[in-house]
Amino acid sequence: MATVELRKLFGEYTIAKLPVLAPIPSWCDGAGFVNISRGDDELSVIYLRERARNRE
Repeated sequence: MATVELRKLFGEYTIAKLPVLAPIPSWCDGAGFVNISRGDDELSVIYLRERARNRE
């Protein structure tokens, strides 16, 4: 059986739920962990909370 090792990330993160056909926003990329996922009904972006101030 496969195992997954998790580690705690520093900082506070937030999630943005965007329309499914939205382009990937430029403000989401940068230092720290970033996760961009597009499903059938939304585009989800996980990013450092401090970056939320730079949202366009």
